[in-house]
Amino acid sequence: MHADQVDVPAEVVAALVAGQFPRWRGLPVRPLRSAGTVNALFRVGSDVVLRFPLRPSTGTELRDELRQEQEYARLLAAYLPVAVPEPLGLGAPGDGYPGWWTAYRFIPGETAQPDRIDDLGVFAGDLAAVVVALHDIDTGGRSWSGFGRGGPLADQDADVRAALARHTLRAVLD
Repeated sequence: MHADQVDVPAEVVAALVAGQFPRWRGLPVRPLRSAGTVNALFRVGSDVVLRFPLRPSTGTELRDELRQEQEYARLLAAYLPVAVPEPLGLGAPGDGYPGWWTAYRFIPGETAQPDRIDDLGVFAGDLAAVVVALHDIDTGGRSWSGFGRGGPLADQDADVRAALARHTLRAVLD
């Protein structure tokens, strides 16, 4: 996908886990299929998921970004009406993988897809509850920097409306 991405073999992941998180040593490590293009995902045993950036960095900037991500996960967990992955640790660069990586508690489930949702109305209500809860969280004065993923939702309005119209039309025609 990326010209500069690294391959992350399960054997390397198992060795890094054994060296940095001895409590998980000996647990099976297996890659997870993902449509994502930023991280390689691995399960360790039944309760842990690891995220290895495909474009790793040994610099402190990525390490700090991953720590901040874990802090935000802890913060959001207290406010959201859905499960949020619990941060379990931050892995350091090591033999076979040159960057920082993260460990979280695994939350079982499936990626939401319209053909797998029994009641789209209930799903929409649940999603709205998450959006409302996010809106109500005190940001402590923090704001979006304008860089990276995200942005003003109004910028996505036309695309979202077009996608909803296509989905509605498909549902009517089916």
